[in-house]
Amino acid sequence: AICLFLAKELVGVHDKARESMDRRNLSAGRLDQLSAREEQLKKELEALTKNLPMQLDDVTSLTSILISPQKTIRYTYSFDFDKVIGNSAKQARISTDQLITNALNRYGTVDQWLKAWGDEYVAPLHNNQNCTTPATIRFIESGFTIIHRVYDTQGNFLYEHEVTQNTCENLLTPKRLGSSTNSTLQPVPSSPKASYEEP
Repeated sequence: AICLFLAKELVGVHDKARESMDRRNLSAGRLDQLSAREEQLKKELEALTKNLPMQLDDVTSLTSILISPQKTIRYTYSFDFDKVIGNSAKQARISTDQLITNALNRYGTVDQWLKAWGDEYVAPLHNNQNCTTPATIRFIESGFTIIHRVYDTQGNFLYEHEVTQNTCENLLTPKRLGSSTNSTLQPVPSSPKASYEEP
């Protein structure tokens, strides 16, 4: 009876050890799979950097794409802010000085003005493009954060926005992005559509 009991205990221990090993092997397999998928995604993205700088529209160009070990992908743009201010002033039939004065009266500082502009027009564009395009969804689902950083043509920082898995999940809520229409400055820097298409 004692031998039978010990035999059963040993079988039980062996089964538990095998289950534990199977779980570890399965986890390792998933990590290898994920790692291989990430490497493939990185190769696809790195191939796009050969086409940079890339003119996206008459005021925006994509100047760099950087992939970091911290699982971030950073798109950097050059944005002709002076041209946009001039065009916006012309559309409003006021001088550029008056447009700037109006914006500063409303927002207080240039930084606050730029943040309001970016939050209303830049962020919704990038959210929608990154969260609905298969190529970028693959990165986001793999745990990457996509950062969009905008500079003017003189290299001065204008705006930065991050797109994460939480960002995309929030798009499923009834909240409507970019619904306000009262900003002083409306143009939006484009995103590199070519880089979001399936290879």
